[in-house]
Amino acid sequence: MNLFKRFGAALLCIVLIMGCFAACHGKDAVVATANNYDGTEVISVPSGVYLAMLVNADNEARNLVSEQLGDSAKDDIKFAKQKVKAEDGTEYKFYDYIEMRAKELCRDYIATRYLFDKNDLELTDTEQSTMASYIQYQWAYTGARYIYEPNGVSYDSFNQFMGVISYERSSLFDFYYDNGGEFEPTRDIVEKGLEDNFVVANVIEIKTKDSENKTLTEEKLAEIEAKLSGYADRINGGEQFSVIKEEYDAEVKAEENAEGTSGSDTSSSATSSSSVTDPTAEQPEDRLATVFGAEKTSAANGNFSELAKLEIGRASVVKGTDGYYRMVVRKDIHADEYYYNNYKNEVTRILYADEFEDYIADCGKNIEITYDSYELGYLKPANIDYDEYQKWYASLYSGANAS
Repeated sequence: MNLFKRFGAALLCIVLIMGCFAACHGKDAVVATANNYDGTEVISVPSGVYLAMLVNADNEARNLVSEQLGDSAKDDIKFAKQKVKAEDGTEYKFYDYIEMRAKELCRDYIATRYLFDKNDLELTDTEQSTMASYIQYQWAYTGARYIYEPNGVSYDSFNQFMGVISYERSSLFDFYYDNGGEFEPTRDIVEKGLEDNFVVANVIEIKTKDSENKTLTEEKLAEIEAKLSGYADRINGGEQFSVIKEEYDAEVKAEENAEGTSGSDTSSSATSSSSVTDPTAEQPEDRLATVFGAEKTSAANGNFSELAKLEIGRASVVKGTDGYYRMVVRKDIHADEYYYNNYKNEVTRILYADEFEDYIADCGKNIEITYDSYELGYLKPANIDYDEYQKWYASLYSGANAS
């Protein structure tokens, strides 16, 4: 999720900034309503939450315009004069697209609340605690405050918006697609997704650049390749990776002690993905194994595609383009139930995220939503102001350069 300076201390400054949307406007105004599943309650979208949707839609539109312009994009794009092509190929005027997408977000928000209540779901205490921490972090440290607050979105509205579209939506996904859910995929589908998106391997990697980030001499590179090839030959000859890993780590430590350095400038061992803070959590059989994931995974790694081509069980030397040579022994990800158990939910989300979003959208299309025409006319995307965010971002940039 991509999220966009604190206001001045004077109340007058706050009033002037908030005037973009708030002047003569009730903060509790309701933009949209719909009956809940049993008709006894009404799902409502207050103006602050709708404004969060409008800001998100505006950000999406700007990203799409930049992508569509490609190399011809300039730093000072006149967005209001641009057209935006939606996923279905329909082309919209810039502000028309934002209003359309804000309504879609509104529809999905209402549908999520509708289904969440219909299925009698509740966030667990752990989920609520995690949600509170995450939203507070987003608001305070990622620039969210400086894009939302000047545009009429209070922290409470941001919290409400994020709570529904992120956490309630996530809980709803698990209800339908996780263990015992109506749309839970079969094991073979998950296993195929696991294969397509993750590689498990034993890895020893050695850096090919010095402390000044300069590539080592050809002689040094040849030494690294020879060392790793020797390890690979020994493993292919029947030696255990754990024995060679222990030998390698001891050698690195001895070099560090002799040179009085950390050793991080020349070599390192790949970090095991099984490192966890909870000792009671399920562990992989091979604690030295490392997980490499495709682009959209939690373990995303630029070497994934190359490692996925390696033969399972055979040690190979891979000359990476990221500044490392690696000795890699790809493992069978299905040989350890740990990976199925711990990555099933993520794989399911990768495979069925789009289907789930379509399901939410279809549900929303069947819900009668009433919009307040005055509020829609008042809360216009042309009023979205990025000045505070740009000041905040500039302060970060200048601070980084100063340090």
